[in-house]
Amino acid sequence: MQQRLFGTALLLTLLIGAAVWWLLQRQLKSMQNAAEAISVMIENGAELNSLPVASNDEVGQLVSGFNKLLDVIRSREDQLRDRETRFRSYFELPVIGVAVTSLEKGWVEVNSRLCEIFGYSKDELLKLSWTDITRPDAL
Repeated sequence: MQQRLFGTALLLTLLIGAAVWWLLQRQLKSMQNAAEAISVMIENGAELNSLPVASNDEVGQLVSGFNKLLDVIRSREDQLRDRETRFRSYFELPVIGVAVTSLEKGWVEVNSRLCEIFGYSKDELLKLSWTDITRPDAL
């Protein structure tokens, strides 16, 4: 009798273990698919695209959150590109001399008008610090 109970308990434990394993595999399949899709996009250097949401469970909500995050990142990249284009257009205006300087008093970027004002080529000016071309009494 004890051997039958032990055998039955072992069999039920194995069946329950197999059922739990099958349920977990089934439940986590969409997360595994999402992770594989992201890995493929990253390895191929492709742009990250929205992932399909298979269900509305916790995994589906996680994938939806990822998709929303991608939308926010794309929006911010577009804004950054627009701002950079606007900055470049202001920077290259031939009317005024414009420069970006570093904390070390060097030139990071200069436009052609500033080079004309100081009488240096762009390469020459970038090798100097702005203190090199400023009158000592103006420092």
